[in-house]
Amino acid sequence: MLANILEDVTGKSFEESLEDRICKPLGLTDTVMSLSDEQTERRMVAYTKKKEPIPLLSVLQTTHQKQANGSKKNFEMGTWTDGTTVGFHSYAGFIKKLSLGVTVLS
Repeated sequence: MLANILEDVTGKSFEESLEDRICKPLGLTDTVMSLSDEQTERRMVAYTKKKEPIPLLSVLQTTHQKQANGSKKNFEMGTWTDGTTVGFHSYAGFIKKLSLGVTVLS
């Protein structure tokens, strides 16, 4: 919802607004929503404790699978949670039919 409001107010895409108002002023030259080919080549690979690469694409695809049912009809939410490290947590939830997502970092 914030992205839509920002687009309406600025007349720019959410990605352009983030770059202009946050990334450029802070010197975050490699913070983007869409990776270039060069950035894709430099992307880090995550590994399990057994030193096996984690297939990030397949993990992200689980965010589009039904994970929970709500009491309201036609409510389905895909979720991906991670980051339970020393009291820090992250949560991402998506309602694909509504093109809606939320991320909470605590």
